[in-house]
Amino acid sequence: MERIGELLKDSKILYLEEFYSRINKQFKGAVSNLEKKGSPAADMLKKCKYSVFYTSPLNTLKEGPIYFLGLNPAGEPEIGFKEETLKYFNEKEINWCDYCDEKWVYKNRKLRKGEAKLQKNVQNILGYIQEKLVGDPNIRPIFSTNLFFFRSPHSDDLKKYEKENYDCWQYHEEFLKIVQPKIIVCNGNNEALSAYSVLKEHFLNDIENLQQKHLYGNYSLKSFILKTTFWGINNVLVIGIPHLSRYMPNKDIYQELSTIISKML
Repeated sequence: MERIGELLKDSKILYLEEFYSRINKQFKGAVSNLEKKGSPAADMLKKCKYSVFYTSPLNTLKEGPIYFLGLNPAGEPEIGFKEETLKYFNEKEINWCDYCDEKWVYKNRKLRKGEAKLQKNVQNILGYIQEKLVGDPNIRPIFSTNLFFFRSPHSDDLKKYEKENYDCWQYHEEFLKIVQPKIIVCNGNNEALSAYSVLKEHFLNDIENLQQKHLYGNYSLKSFILKTTFWGINNVLVIGIPHLSRYMPNKDIYQELSTIISKML
């Protein structure tokens, strides 16, 4: 069994090395394409770079019940980011989680680990869903990423990169086949541009039981069922949470989540 575990680990490392080679090639190609068109977005992308995983893929890129998905990583060009590589995760603890272990910056002030509003809200919401499914609120084993990997200051800026340059769906097809989730949780659910709205459009012909439950103000909890999927799991629940950097969860969302998840169990 130990030998099998080593082979599986080696296989995952080889896959991730090849993945980073491909995404880096796509990134450089996108910058080149934008530069040829004289687009100012080329310089923005060159400085913002890309970010893929929010939990260590060495730990979470395997079969699991939840697939957590944002739209794309934020980033200001002035900061200047390094390219994400597998070496970054090799230097982290195996159960590393960006939402728990990193000190995020808010208004030029570095906060304590896991103390940013978005980090705490993700811990609470994902932890609640995880506990409903497996009896443990620990979010570290959950595969967490974004629909698009290229950073931008705001989600609207993503369009400046042009869809053919920033589209990352080919990678999600691979990830979903590996993880085989029963639930996809989307952080953000506005109809204009969010992980939820993009998935809803992509899987339009396979959707049933489309729901929207008002929470408060302009915030709603949205969901639908994927009757069939290309990763072999039927009746997958897709949940669209109001973006957790702005929305503050209250008891209503937990009650609604409990109702939705109980129906699928």
